[in-house]
Amino acid sequence: MQEVKKYRLFNQRYGIMLSTKKIEEGDFDTYDYYYSIVEEKQGSKSVFTKPAGDYIQIFSKGNWDQLPSVYVKIKEFSKDNGLRLLGYSYEEGINEMAISNLDDYITQILIRYEII
Repeated sequence: MQEVKKYRLFNQRYGIMLSTKKIEEGDFDTYDYYYSIVEEKQGSKSVFTKPAGDYIQIFSKGNWDQLPSVYVKIKEFSKDNGLRLLGYSYEEGINEMAISNLDDYITQILIRYEII
């Protein structure tokens, strides 16, 4: 983050990455990476770019404690529809600066997939 001059989290988009391997194993609490959305800096080797492709997108309203059940639903959906989850899930809080109660929190989850 220092390299791309983004030092403050206020007014920045950020979230976590969780490997699809961990999702398949049911390990929903051991995140792999923390990320922040930044403007790409030319020639920077440390800036990760989310791969292009098709993504499952789901929004979850409520406390973070319910996210494991959301991942179970994503796993069931992908199995029922012949999809293989790839890479990482990307969790991002959508409205955290505008809520006063965690039950109103909205989490966006994106996971890349391929048809099998």
